[in-house]
Amino acid sequence: PMEVQFFAATTLHVKISHFWDEVSSREQRQEMLNRLLELCKSYLRLPHGAVMFNRICMSVSCAAPTRMPL
Repeated sequence: PMEVQFFAATTLHVKISHFWDEVSSREQRQEMLNRLLELCKSYLRLPHGAVMFNRICMSVSCAAPTRMPL
């Protein structure tokens, strides 16, 4: 159901925005970002996927700055 997917996407967003630094290795972070991007693509294909897409994109936006070199 849509409510369950929304809850999952929101939980994922909170975890990433608050605990991203706990992901230890660079490979794990890259793997997580790749998986998040795959989730974005899959939610775009769903009839009511816009809400979940939005939450997943917010998660990517929280994680992406940590990948950028200074």
